[in-house]
Amino acid sequence: MYLRPHFKGHVKDYLLLYFGPTVLLFLSGAVYFLIFPASFDPELTTLQGQVASTGMQGLTASTLLIVQVLTVVVIGPIINIIPTMGEELGWRGYLLPKLRMFLSDRAALIITGAIWGIWHLPVIVMGHNYGTDYWGYPWLGILAMIFFCVVLGTIEGYISIKLQSAIPAAMIHSTVNAGAALPIYMLKGSYNTLLGPAIVGLIGGLPFIVSAVIFLIKSGSKMTLGKNVVHRQEEGPLKQG
Repeated sequence: MYLRPHFKGHVKDYLLLYFGPTVLLFLSGAVYFLIFPASFDPELTTLQGQVASTGMQGLTASTLLIVQVLTVVVIGPIINIIPTMGEELGWRGYLLPKLRMFLSDRAALIITGAIWGIWHLPVIVMGHNYGTDYWGYPWLGILAMIFFCVVLGTIEGYISIKLQSAIPAAMIHSTVNAGAALPIYMLKGSYNTLLGPAIVGLIGGLPFIVSAVIFLIKSGSKMTLGKNVVHRQEEGPLKQG
């Protein structure tokens, strides 16, 4: 189930893995506010409300934002890794390798992500990520979540295949869970949850979407037989055409 981390020979990969998703998170927020500059709140009104509710003297909204940013940067990839590893063992540790026995890597990545998105259907109907007051509820929210899971699942799956481990997927998932709400803290006024600023929106998630497309192109479409997958797991990634 891709339980081994395979650190040997992949230290640089893991360093990039540790900080890369955080960079994508910050880029996502920047892209959204560049497209919708009127939505940016330099006064950090949302965080001011949180500070007021704590009753802590001397704590400011800016300080709280810095703490949260540093938390994501320093421990984001590991802070949620126990629950995310429990989930990733199923998707990237079991389902993805099984699908690769019968499908191309590209198809396996897409189908795994789509199934992962469908799995979220009940909580999306309950309002998770998108709420319940958007036009097209709940079907557009369900479709948006499936699309997002294909995007994130492609990134996680591609790296899991490369490193032959589900641990990278759990690290990326942990980072996303830790920092997905950061752009919302800098938001003012009403907004369309299907668009952003969170990365589950079509515009908020643009850097992730671009990354996923690149990985899909690099993954190739060559069919792989079951025996080749076993050989690949023992000897390392099989080069794709």
